[in-house]
Amino acid sequence: MFFVSIGATILWGVTYGARCIAWGESVAIVGDDMRCIRRLSLLVLVVMVVTLCGCGRSVSSMRSSLGENIDNKNLNGALADSAALMKKDKAEFINAISSRDMNSLDSIFYFLMAKATFERNKDESLEWFFTAYLCGMYDAYRCEDKTARQGVLVIMSTIPEVVQYALDFSKKEPDKFSKIVSRSIHRADSYHLIGDPNWVCGHGIKSFNGQTPQLLPESDWEAIYADQREALVKSANVKEVQPQN
Repeated sequence: MFFVSIGATILWGVTYGARCIAWGESVAIVGDDMRCIRRLSLLVLVVMVVTLCGCGRSVSSMRSSLGENIDNKNLNGALADSAALMKKDKAEFINAISSRDMNSLDSIFYFLMAKATFERNKDESLEWFFTAYLCGMYDAYRCEDKTARQGVLVIMSTIPEVVQYALDFSKKEPDKFSKIVSRSIHRADSYHLIGDPNWVCGHGIKSFNGQTPQLLPESDWEAIYADQREALVKSANVKEVQPQN
């Protein structure tokens, strides 16, 4: 199962990830040579702080700033705006993201959509979560630095309520769970074609040490996506990929 393979890592993310975020430590995972990168941890910390304070800004100004930061490829600013807007009005955040061309967004925003929709519609939240997971892993596996892959799991550790619900739901209603994942895969099949992996490649150890993030050859990309897609299909027992409703 999907959750058997990542469960231990998610548990690490929830327990040790918080400490990394708070103190900006580099934590080595024995045997995997993977670290909690300080840059990613600090970015998540900024998002958490902005979420808590709201900064006294109006919803309209947050939404406008979010759009500008996305257009200008200012990821840190867009994530801070996203956190603040979700704190003020989740529906406005959902509308702001849904109104955009999803292919133009980094897959980290799909994780945010999973978080934002969780309270209103858990099926929708799971669709976003598995879309984010598949696109995120595709992005991470295109990075030349393999240590960048843990960035996806660190992001997942910031939405434990969605991860736990998915785990429980996969056991209680496996057939419905499989159908939800199949719709997520259908969505990812279109989203992944243009997605930019640099949001996660910049959080590998090599980048942390000052090297410019590099991607694997573009000729390898479709095979990478096919491998990640097949792994999710098998782990979720998806019999066929279904179009979204």
